[in-house]
Amino acid sequence: PYTQDHGNPTPPISYGRKTERIRPGDTILYYDPVFTAGDKRGRRETTVLEVRGNNKDMRLVLENAAVLADEQPICRVKTLHKGRLIPHPGVFRHVSEYVLRSAKISPALEKVL
Repeated sequence: PYTQDHGNPTPPISYGRKTERIRPGDTILYYDPVFTAGDKRGRRETTVLEVRGNNKDMRLVLENAAVLADEQPICRVKTLHKGRLIPHPGVFRHVSEYVLRSAKISPALEKVL
């Protein structure tokens, strides 16, 4: 299963059915497409502020203001649970392969993050 990393610091890419959900407050990892594949300088970690499930142009509103295409592989590395960020052993999936239900982060939680 994808929860075993076998010493690999980067989670694997998975192409399966949509079961994993991205929520506001989650921390995601992705590699900036400006850099060559595998270049450590392109590694980005950011917080999801809003999910716009029906908006094809910009499905995720991110803290670092990046705009990710539907084909961009991302990995959820931390999830917001009861107001606390906890580690998540996610896998890389394309943005379009996640369950994306429209939601915004609450102003109170935004202050905590």
